[in-house]
Amino acid sequence: MMVILLNCVTLGMYQPCENIDCSSERCQILQWFDAFIYIFFALEMVVKMVALGIFGRKCYLGDTWNRLDFFIVMAGLRIRGEDKANQDEFFPTDKQAQDSTYIQTRL
Repeated sequence: MMVILLNCVTLGMYQPCENIDCSSERCQILQWFDAFIYIFFALEMVVKMVALGIFGRKCYLGDTWNRLDFFIVMAGLRIRGEDKANQDEFFPTDKQAQDSTYIQTRL
């Protein structure tokens, strides 16, 4: 319950219009908390799946609230994956930046 409260507080503190590139210390700290909260909920989901099983009437996905949790964690995973892919595309690693074929494919 405390993690849910922490999530609500950090969401209220986040100001996406003021710091788009997230270069301020405040934004970096909030991103760290966001990652911590996501990992906490993902681990909670995995532990419950192992303990209860995944499918069936009295298993993890048999409960409506657990289905909602599963959807939220999977949506967060997809968003994090897309963010990582976009970051790699627009901010190449040093090795990619040195590779002339990488630069040519991006043009």
